[in-house]
Amino acid sequence: MRLIKLKSCDGVIFEIDFDVVKCSTKIKDFFESENTNDAEERIMHIIYADANLLGKILEWCTFDINDSEPAVYCEDDLSEWDVGFLNDDPHTIVWLTNVAYLLKIKGLFNMIARTVARKGYVTTAVRGL
Repeated sequence: MRLIKLKSCDGVIFEIDFDVVKCSTKIKDFFESENTNDAEERIMHIIYADANLLGKILEWCTFDINDSEPAVYCEDDLSEWDVGFLNDDPHTIVWLTNVAYLLKIKGLFNMIARTVARKGYVTTAVRGL
């Protein structure tokens, strides 16, 4: 098990198994880059997520580590756990979408985007958040 460190914008450091966050192309590339000599000592700063959001992202990555990532989620694809995970206020859901997009977590981004579309949020309402 290879542990890596991620730091939220509010300074909280998360130490997590690298295999858990491989679903994030951005994190994977950061820690696998050729100029990463001391990968164990490196900390990736996630400047667009506070500890709450980063914690939720890592919670999803941990839970869904062994799930395949369908290209398009439909309502029947969501587990009870995923439905509970997405049962949050619209503001948090929008920020989770942004962070999933920026960290290049395709499975999470697609799942949230489909859920938001099904809930019928209109663009102007989302922009207001």
